[in-house]
Amino acid sequence: MEKCEKCGAEVSHDDIYEDNGLKVCEDCKLEGITPPELHPYFSRVKKTDPETPKQ
Repeated sequence: MEKCEKCGAEVSHDDIYEDNGLKVCEDCKLEGITPPELHPYFSRVKKTDPETPKQ
């Protein structure tokens, strides 16, 4: 068992990752991932639901 250097959780050796030089668990690694920014055009586009009738 290894210890996450970010949150201190005990995880197995297979579930430890390296992130910016730190050995971290999967949860801490995923927290560090930021989603790509949405282009302004796509934030204005409304999605239509084919099941919903137009009014």
